[in-house]
Amino acid sequence: MHEQKSVILNTNLKFSQWVNVLYDQRITTALIGRLPHHVELILFPGVNNRLRESSINETLSKINSQNG
Repeated sequence: MHEQKSVILNTNLKFSQWVNVLYDQRITTALIGRLPHHVELILFPGVNNRLRESSINETLSKINSQNG
């Protein structure tokens, strides 16, 4: 029963940032070490449209202008 199902994993984080979500270096390293086996990695370069159109950009601009 090995490799009989497909898994789709979608994230906007680089592998190096996963430890910030999983909070454990050993588990993160083990997970990343196993995931790429028989994988098709699809990268979408460029700006994240949801983030670009988000109101958080306006908020960050206001904060930066107040601190600058």
